[in-house]
Amino acid sequence: MNWLSDNPVLSANEIKAFTTSNRLIGSVFGEYKLTSNLKFRSSWSTDYNSVIDDQFFSPITADASAVSGRAYTGNFQQLTWLNENILTYDKSFGNSKLNAISGYTMQETESRFTSLNGQGFPAGSGLEIFPVRQLSPKELATELHLGLFRG
Repeated sequence: MNWLSDNPVLSANEIKAFTTSNRLIGSVFGEYKLTSNLKFRSSWSTDYNSVIDDQFFSPITADASAVSGRAYTGNFQQLTWLNENILTYDKSFGNSKLNAISGYTMQETESRFTSLNGQGFPAGSGLEIFPVRQLSPKELATELHLGLFRG
């Protein structure tokens, strides 16, 4: 796909492309002293990412004239969360100190990508909804789960 293959004015008027991206990253934690020597800490973190990409190539552009125009929409979403739970024991014995840590970490990532390609738009159509001769939907989803014990 070469956006510069057309007259620049024609490309500016007949090729439409919009991308929207959102991301949220956050963490929260709490710590509680169980005894004078033992404390518990739990933390949660998340990372959410979303990208939507929409493109339309009019049937009169060089990039889409062979297929009577083409449109594409794609949506990518990914959510990762992380949870850590840690016990810490601290004890002093005169000039010596003892520090022991034990914990468990869990993490999960889910990703999803969906897209829809269409071609064969009536002449003079734009971003409105029109019947399309050929649609090609695609979807891909993945998950990743991790757990780790520290002692």
